Amino acid sequence: MVLEPVLEGASSPVRSRNGPSLAFPPPSGQPRASRPGSSCVGVRPTGSHSGCRKADRGTTAAGEGRRKAVPDQGYGHAGRREAEPGWQDGPTGAHSGRRKADRSYMTNSDEAGRREAVPARDEDGGEGPAHRHQLTSSGLWTGRLDPVEAPHAATGLLRGFLTTRGRRGRCEVRGHVPNLWPFVLHGLGFTVAGLRFRDKLFLESLRAAGFGAPELPSTGKWWRRRAKRVSTDVEAVFLDHEGVASFIRGGGEQGSAYWSVWKVPHVFYARQTWSAPPPDGWEARSLTMSHDELGGSTTASWSLVAWYPPGHDSPPPIQCPPQPHAPLSTRLGDGEWAEPCPPPLPPASYPRSVLYSADGGAVLGCGLFPHDRLDQPVECACRFSPTGFGRRAVTPLEIAALWDVSILVTDRISAMTTFRGLIRALGATPPAKFLQFGADRLLTGGFRGGSSSEVLVVDRPGIAVDPEECKVKESGDDEGPPLAAPGVRSPSPSAMDRAPAPTWNDQDAQKVDNSPVPTHLWEFFFERVYLEECGELPPGWRQALDGFRRFQLRWWRRRKLAGTFREWRLEHYPLRLTRLDTAYVERSPGGDGVCYRWRMSPDSTQNLGRELYTRHWAQLNEMPKFETSRLMAADAIAKAAGPYHCHHPRYIDTFWTWPVGSTLFYWRWPERYQADARDGQPHFLLGDFGGYVRPQAAPKPEDREKVLLKLLPVRQRGYIEAGSGKVRSLINYFWVDKGETDIRIVYDGTGCGLNDFIWAMHFGLPTMRHTLRSLLPGYYQCDGDIGEMFLNFMLHEILRELSGVDISHVKSGDPVFEAARAAAWERWCRNWMGLKDSPVRSIQLMTRVKLVAYGDRRVRTNPFHWERVVFNLPGASGYRPDLPWVMKVRFDGHLACEVFVYVDDSRTTGHSRWISWRAFRHFAAVCTRHGIQIAERKSNFPSQVPQSWAGTNTDTSGGQVSATVSEKKWQKTKDCVRQLAELVSAADAAASPGSSEAVRIPLKPLLSIMGFLIYVVRTYDWMTPYLKGLNNVINGWRPGYEDGWKLTGRAAREHERAQEEAERDLTSGSHTMMFRRAHEENLDEVVPVAVEPEAPSTVKVFDRLRRDIKALLELTSSEDPPRRRIRSKEVLVALYLPGDASGKGFGSALIRREGVEYEAGVWRCEWHNQSSNFREADNLVRRIEFLVSRGLRGAEIFIYTDNFVFESCYYKGYSKTSPELSDVILRLYKAAREGGLTLHVVWIAGTRMKEIGVDGLSRGDMLDGIMAGMDPLNLVPVAQGAGQRSCGAVTEWIRSWWRNTPDWDNVQPWGKTPLVEVTKDNMFELKDVVGSRLWALPPAAMETALEMFAEDRVAHPWNAHVFAVPHLMTHLWRHSLGKDADLSFTVTTGNHFWARAQHESLLIAVVLPLCHSPAHRGPWVLRGSEGAVNLARELERGFRLHSGRLSREQLSNMDPSVQEVWKDPERRSRSLLLQFLSSARKFPPVQECLVRGLLRGEFRGPVPQAPGSRARRRRPGRGRKRPAPRNKGSHEVQKRQKR
Repeated sequence: MVLEPVLEGASSPVRSRNGPSLAFPPPSGQPRASRPGSSCVGVRPTGSHSGCRKADRGTTAAGEGRRKAVPDQGYGHAGRREAEPGWQDGPTGAHSGRRKADRSYMTNSDEAGRREAVPARDEDGGEGPAHRHQLTSSGLWTGRLDPVEAPHAATGLLRGFLTTRGRRGRCEVRGHVPNLWPFVLHGLGFTVAGLRFRDKLFLESLRAAGFGAPELPSTGKWWRRRAKRVSTDVEAVFLDHEGVASFIRGGGEQGSAYWSVWKVPHVFYARQTWSAPPPDGWEARSLTMSHDELGGSTTASWSLVAWYPPGHDSPPPIQCPPQPHAPLSTRLGDGEWAEPCPPPLPPASYPRSVLYSADGGAVLGCGLFPHDRLDQPVECACRFSPTGFGRRAVTPLEIAALWDVSILVTDRISAMTTFRGLIRALGATPPAKFLQFGADRLLTGGFRGGSSSEVLVVDRPGIAVDPEECKVKESGDDEGPPLAAPGVRSPSPSAMDRAPAPTWNDQDAQKVDNSPVPTHLWEFFFERVYLEECGELPPGWRQALDGFRRFQLRWWRRRKLAGTFREWRLEHYPLRLTRLDTAYVERSPGGDGVCYRWRMSPDSTQNLGRELYTRHWAQLNEMPKFETSRLMAADAIAKAAGPYHCHHPRYIDTFWTWPVGSTLFYWRWPERYQADARDGQPHFLLGDFGGYVRPQAAPKPEDREKVLLKLLPVRQRGYIEAGSGKVRSLINYFWVDKGETDIRIVYDGTGCGLNDFIWAMHFGLPTMRHTLRSLLPGYYQCDGDIGEMFLNFMLHEILRELSGVDISHVKSGDPVFEAARAAAWERWCRNWMGLKDSPVRSIQLMTRVKLVAYGDRRVRTNPFHWERVVFNLPGASGYRPDLPWVMKVRFDGHLACEVFVYVDDSRTTGHSRWISWRAFRHFAAVCTRHGIQIAERKSNFPSQVPQSWAGTNTDTSGGQVSATVSEKKWQKTKDCVRQLAELVSAADAAASPGSSEAVRIPLKPLLSIMGFLIYVVRTYDWMTPYLKGLNNVINGWRPGYEDGWKLTGRAAREHERAQEEAERDLTSGSHTMMFRRAHEENLDEVVPVAVEPEAPSTVKVFDRLRRDIKALLELTSSEDPPRRRIRSKEVLVALYLPGDASGKGFGSALIRREGVEYEAGVWRCEWHNQSSNFREADNLVRRIEFLVSRGLRGAEIFIYTDNFVFESCYYKGYSKTSPELSDVILRLYKAAREGGLTLHVVWIAGTRMKEIGVDGLSRGDMLDGIMAGMDPLNLVPVAQGAGQRSCGAVTEWIRSWWRNTPDWDNVQPWGKTPLVEVTKDNMFELKDVVGSRLWALPPAAMETALEMFAEDRVAHPWNAHVFAVPHLMTHLWRHSLGKDADLSFTVTTGNHFWARAQHESLLIAVVLPLCHSPAHRGPWVLRGSEGAVNLARELERGFRLHSGRLSREQLSNMDPSVQEVWKDPERRSRSLLLQFLSSARKFPPVQECLVRGLLRGEFRGPVPQAPGSRARRRRPGRGRKRPAPRNKGSHEVQKRQKR
């Protein structure tokens, strides 16, 4: 390598890429004379490739000062130069003067081990964010740093740091023959402004590869035509030596004229023997380098020369040690046929030279490829060879890889007929690495290439934010709350927030039925609000509050209950008075309502008006549901009034509690929900249940009183009714101990067989993760409880007669009470615990009440008010990791209040105590208004450290949002782990010494321990991998498992064949399993089924469990529960880490605000035996472990991988089949816990990984994507929805088949309702949206979208939904969506509305409306039906066919007619989906929704048939439709057709 001399005693003019470059200023002043001997080109010697050769260490006499050559000491050393002490801290150029502490990597593994535990330090010497520790750039445009050794890298780690900056400028590319300049210059910051090539086929290939540019003339005196503008058009010219020689050979006037016009730097490659001097006044700089020194795989060696025009500085090239090279084997594939040969021995090293086989006939893969012999046979792996290796010639694609042609380029042009000739022509020119990194060393030291004197550094707040710049400061009383983000404010504590909080009962004390109501909580807020608004309170105000409560209770009973029901009755069931009746019944307003005045008959003393009125009421009682409505209203009002009169001492208790239970105030519900609230929702039955009449076993004498105390209250409150209807079936109930003196009654709907005949729709429950979108540091949470959750809601009449209870053995001693309930069988009339659909029915009505409680969000006095929705999604510009991804923002900039209901536990959130309490009380008031009990004794005070909710304690104090568990649960967790360790230890101690047989432990306690620990990992996800050993032990006895790991591959297939044979034996008649219900005594039929082996009492212990126990004991060793930080306002770092590990190499790029930190290498031989899944995971996990060891703390990292298995295993916590991959996942969880990291593993397509540039980086290339300077934020569009990415093509395609008929003239949407697209502006207002919903939100927002969908689906199941979501971040939404989708299929890229540029496929899911159909007995959804499955399979196969994704075998098995119709996928898919929707209209649960008009917002009840009537059937051939009359409007035609 020719090294330019370094000016002694002066620093290099090049600065770090983090700041402006002072090198290569614009021309100014008098042009300087050329430096004699400035062009010094050496001759490449033979010998070792290690280090820089002597011939490369040329010297050049400098005009300014004395320079001397400084030799390089070779690869991988710490760097020491005799003549320059500063070399020990780095090479010259930009490396000079750089401190050792600023170097981000060590140069060998020993030093790396010594520094591994040293945390990063900030400028003040304290531990700071790790993103400060690697900001020093090498000065090269490519950011290449010194390589380092690594145990998994065969030739060392290639690494560097690409700073974020603007482009260099425009350039022109020329060539007498094709060359690789056009492909590498964009990676050096240049924009190709023009191409001058004589080879037209090469220009065509450039256009096809996406590197086209204006084609400029290359013949004649073209250089004269732009003489006036050339200095401003381009900044440099890149060409070959023949192009330069043409102007040198021309000499005379032509040569002088050209060089006088094109006064821009000229960079060209030449043979090593090139020795032509530059034009007069120009200066030359040159480098002679070999391909392997730059990371290549061939022996190519060229010279790179730069001629600088007069007046421009020409500093020396930047010197760097040789880079890790890529052996020949990394460029060769195993998919080509080769002549079999013996396998070579594993290489002990990878020399930088050509290695031949023993017979000299082929080149070995552990060396380099001879660049001048493209037809040289190679010895490489071959999957078709019996030995696994073979000899063959390299293919054009492999030659392209050897010459560093981008994989994106070869993908685009490899199908061209000229590809083979083009690649062989490029084989006679320098490889791309030589041009890219050679030009980088030659130019970056003194070449900026921009139009201004400073470099443009692009700010990327969306990638990372410096804590000092964006830290949210707490505001004082004298200043307003600061902005945490544009339009979002950080909470500012008020006087009420700073006041001492009152005490209240803990959760254990609240569970006691007679625990007192904490009335002082209400008094706290009354006092604080009164003090702020009115001043001091008078003495005795606390006692006076009870008087107000008594008055309010009486007013509420009279006006709000009885009065509102009277109004409802008059509206829905008015007296139907005739004209004659009005003479005797006068209806006139009086007082606060309506009263009636009776008139006497004029010819009689009889009160005819009263008789008419009584007769009319009798008519009302005959109307459907009137008597039921009146009796239920009377019961509801009586229960609300309570058992005490207004002067009773316990009368005030009814203000806080419901002493005799409750009944829904159905008349106060919205109109569309009143029937469900009054009668209960209809049940979705699966056939007709025959009944269960086995009498209930009598309790033991010691348990009778306990059982009586549990049954008597529900009987006294009317939840179990007597004499109201017949009982056809009983429910078996039993009891289990609850503590030492109490029991819990369990009603077994499964044991009696009833649950088998009931279908329950899927529903979702909120978890701790859902509450995070409404929480910021300093926010408050207030918990409440819904009393008698299931018993608030009515059981439908269909199931009341099947829900009988045998109370003959537990009757009370009250003769008056029991006299009215003489029957031994009574029945439930409320949702009873144990019924299959009780949870979803209760949660459905509870969700509807919650939506009512939200009210009008535009009213600012509403505690749930909000004005706008803000998306703060990863990958978007301005992303803030300290804020939720989806936020509802109030008018004052705070996040809106929310209420979350987890079965019967509610939680409200707010930015202050007062707003959180207001939200809670508003929700409680709405529940009370609808007749739902609120257990006020369980009400909590708003707190930043609330008690457990949904199993997790969420803490917003201390400037962060964190999650933990209660001390009681943590102690139980430790006890479970210790119990598990004792079980294994006892089994090991009891085992015989020297025995090879595995020890066994009881299975039953393991199931109990596992059930509890699964509940704990909701909070501590880092415990998930440590449960794999326990899972293996529990399931190790099952078929298909070996040592606890699920069988795969050949072993799994052999096991399946064995299972099939066993099943045939079981069903042959010799083995049968007889099934019958518990009440049946005689068997009418025998159903043979395959029997799974029964679980054994003991199971084997595997070594994995012992290792996991050791880790769990260490993780649970702390006395206090650990805190998991979820979000903080102090650590504002978001990092993006795409990584890839191809068959032979690996690479990763860490994207941060300052730039891209990358590394790559070649796997060692021992890693080749591992699976690709393991290598992909290990590559990324090693990078995370290194960042954590260097001090990275509290960051949010998005890990992008094209390995779907790695993503899946990370979120499961382990791999079912690979112990090695499970260990890698375990290491990742450990690193995340140690560094307090928030990790998101996101799968992306392999084609996107190529576009990002990391796929090429794993091969050592830096020619694509972010490695070539592209904006990292635009590469993985997780913040863009399908409609936005396709410019509306996806939504247009969906609307094309979401129609009633295939007729294009009839554009009426399916169901005659509009298909409303759900956006961020209406996703929280679906209760007010009429019509079907189209979900095309960004993948990053789908977690919140699925939360809203779950609420809308359970509250309004009659609405249809269509989802279109790209396959990104699927762990957030795909599993939940799949449980509700009736039809789901995948659209591959390459179709008319989803192009190949989208990379990831598109998921389309259709959720059909659901409504109860009285005569239907299932199935109730089309999910999993044969038609839906076949349709999804055909659609996916057709889309793959059109996009060319089917294999040859699949194509050969496909009918040619099917291939023909799929030539137009838009038309074919539309036809199939229209047929599906047309058939779905006839599906009873869907048809009922359409008939009742539910999709259109109408809520007509089902039309029952008259008793004894039959449906009128049309005879075949009769009753044809009449033709539509002429001159009639379309509306009248449709009405006639309906008739």
